[in-house]
Amino acid sequence: MAEKITGLTEDMAQANFAALAQLFPSCVVEQKVDAAAAAAVADVVDAAADAQATTVRHSIDVDKLLVLIGCEADAVGTAAQALVKAQSQYEPFGFMWAGKRQAVAEANQVIDKTLRPCVEESLNFDHARNLFIEGDNLEGLKLLLRGYSGSIKMIYTDPPYNTGSDFVYKDSFAQSQEDYEREAGISDEQGQRFTVNRNTDARFHSKWCSMMYARLSIMRHLLTRDGFIIISIDDNEQAHLKLMCDEIFGEQNFVAQMIWSAGRKNDSRFVSISHEYLLVYMRDKDYVVSQDTRWRERKQGLDEIYSCYAKLKRKYGTDVQSIERELKAWFSALPAGHPAKDHSHYDHVDENGIFNPSNISFPGGGGPRYELLHPVTHKPVKIPSRGWFTSKERMMEYIAAGRVYFGPDENRVPTIKNYLQDKELSVPYSVFYQDGRAASKRLDKLMGGRVFENPKDEQILQRLMEFSGTTDDDIILDVFAGSASTAEAVLRANAKDGAQRRFILMQYPEPCPAKSVAAQHGFSTICEIGKERIRKVISDLNQSCSNMVHGGG
Repeated sequence: MAEKITGLTEDMAQANFAALAQLFPSCVVEQKVDAAAAAAVADVVDAAADAQATTVRHSIDVDKLLVLIGCEADAVGTAAQALVKAQSQYEPFGFMWAGKRQAVAEANQVIDKTLRPCVEESLNFDHARNLFIEGDNLEGLKLLLRGYSGSIKMIYTDPPYNTGSDFVYKDSFAQSQEDYEREAGISDEQGQRFTVNRNTDARFHSKWCSMMYARLSIMRHLLTRDGFIIISIDDNEQAHLKLMCDEIFGEQNFVAQMIWSAGRKNDSRFVSISHEYLLVYMRDKDYVVSQDTRWRERKQGLDEIYSCYAKLKRKYGTDVQSIERELKAWFSALPAGHPAKDHSHYDHVDENGIFNPSNISFPGGGGPRYELLHPVTHKPVKIPSRGWFTSKERMMEYIAAGRVYFGPDENRVPTIKNYLQDKELSVPYSVFYQDGRAASKRLDKLMGGRVFENPKDEQILQRLMEFSGTTDDDIILDVFAGSASTAEAVLRANAKDGAQRRFILMQYPEPCPAKSVAAQHGFSTICEIGKERIRKVISDLNQSCSNMVHGGG
């Protein structure tokens, strides 16, 4: 039948909406529209009044769009003013706080500054591929837009967790209690209060959200089309951050909320809070999916399994029964939480390696049913209730290749051999465990003392870089660099796989307390700690490479 041809032309209004939504996802809102009010401005808004009183649809928040492009409603004509006025009668779904509008404007504010190179502090300045930027990261992000817009593949950021303490980043929208109360409608211009709840700490949420909104808005513009951002956060602001990122990056670009369990704590009154979150968003998830990109990682604990297997092979040679017996005992003896223990179902061995006897039946049932003979007893084996997973001809090919495990006799249904070396990659789990104290111990050893409290775990960051597929010339950005864990992760990932990833770090030169261990080691600011860490990691990697070349281990 011939395809029916309609006379409809392309819906340009919808195409324009999609284009704006792609450029400005933070302007897309879900609105409950009053049909009569929409009809009143039908020459401006493409909305028809029908018999229904209200409807819900996605729309563009024109007021916010005007702010993003540096305009005000009263400067763009009568039609736009009418639309903004009409929108005030709608009921939009969104996340609001006192100071949000100013945060949006702050992100778009032009600055007249530049970066000054520090040649004397650089390693191999003329050929360096990495950047360490000292200063306010909001200004640093704006300066990066000049040369790196659409160029950053991965952003990792671990912002200060909001516990009610003051921020180092004193943006122009940081508020006093009185400012917050006046803007939020709690007090008037003379400071007279409208509520008796004097102990509210809501201003801390507003100040934190404003600080993050401005920075995240710029970060989105820095990402490549297939780029992504990972943000560490705890329970204090996780819910607010999720809503904020849904707005800035677009809810459709949300990937996952990973949970890192860092070890049990026993100092809580009610529940032991032993986890943090990693929020993951892409710049354009639909595009990444269209490229058939898949995130995969090598399963944890495989090297330990292969090492045990190699020792048992040296001990028992071709005696696979003895190898299998001791491999099972080794799995059983592993402590709880050991990564290799997750793969203890790979506890069978043949001449081709370690395998897991897996289901051989047809998924969902209805598979073919035919007779198979046991290779030793030559009697028909049990047929799975759902039928065989493939045809008899194909099954005979599997048997000839040694891929079917029959067991000792015909009284069991055979299984398929899934070899461990063929199943090394898996989709990253959204929940994972890693001892949160280990990163501090490694940094202490590298730096010769506890010069930085609670550093980010460089091994977790390296893992994120690897399973997400970052590779040659991909740039990884960290705007709250701290002790430079991200730099170490990039350098060690490159040393491991030979790729040429690059990093850009930003850190405010926050002074080290006068009596701190860091100050006693000669560090005046956090930036000094990060730069020295980078130097030590490079030296350590160069030494390791030299030892390998000269047979030193």
